[in-house]
Amino acid sequence: MRRTVKNNIAGYVFLAPIILGLVIFTVLPFGLSFYYSFSKYNNLTPPEWIGLENYIKFFSDKTALNAFKVTFLFAIISVAVSMFLSFLLGLLMNVKIRGIKFFRVLIYTPVIIPGVASAAIWRDMFNPTHVGMINRILSVFGIEAQQWFSSQSTALGSLILVGLWGIGGGMLMWIAGFNSIDRSLYEAADLDGAGRIKKMTAITLPMMTPVIFYNLVMSVIVSLQAFGTAFLLTGGGPFESTNFIALNIYRVGIGLLNMGYASAQAWILFAVIITLTIVLFKTGGWVYYGDEKNK
Repeated sequence: MRRTVKNNIAGYVFLAPIILGLVIFTVLPFGLSFYYSFSKYNNLTPPEWIGLENYIKFFSDKTALNAFKVTFLFAIISVAVSMFLSFLLGLLMNVKIRGIKFFRVLIYTPVIIPGVASAAIWRDMFNPTHVGMINRILSVFGIEAQQWFSSQSTALGSLILVGLWGIGGGMLMWIAGFNSIDRSLYEAADLDGAGRIKKMTAITLPMMTPVIFYNLVMSVIVSLQAFGTAFLLTGGGPFESTNFIALNIYRVGIGLLNMGYASAQAWILFAVIITLTIVLFKTGGWVYYGDEKNK
């Protein structure tokens, strides 16, 4: 009994840092934000309970509604483009030739570059004058210099292009999925005279549906919480064209000292993400899990 008690105590002592970290930095802020969402709180004075007023205000706030619109537009385009391109990269890098690992590392490297450094790189590359590398390349083909982040018509598209900087992470997921497919399936298809397209549609894509589903769910969750790139490169402008909902929450809570309303927006975003995630799981009957049926 004494040895068991000592072992249990030792175990809890080693677990204490992670438990305290979760409680202090996750559970406590989670609960406080929920309380603040029903309160009038300016970060300086004690919160004042106002019920559903913050949530009601949201549906008449044109700035917040536009932020959701911009966020959804960004998510739809970026998720589709990034998944497609990372899939193609995965196919391209899933070959057995000398030096292929070097190219995999090269493509994955942008993923580990800090966000601030990446933003500085892209700010110079998308410089609206002819100094920027992108505009210099376009000038070779006789195309006028674009404003990129400084124009309302191109700012969102420019952020989507910047987001493709990190598709190397998705590429690794695809490669792992490709390597998990039983090679005997392709051998049998070769014996039946199946071509590349037939093998792609009848073997590769069906067997890759779990990876597709995982990448889809994670990409939707991450894209709806987009913040860093817009904060560092555009600040939400010009004319709110890149004012994502996460950035709007920051501007309301920190910039305008209205933490109560910012918390309400955060919980609305949380509800939207949870709802979309549930919908994706409920409509995931197309995902193939081997002999086990998807329920």
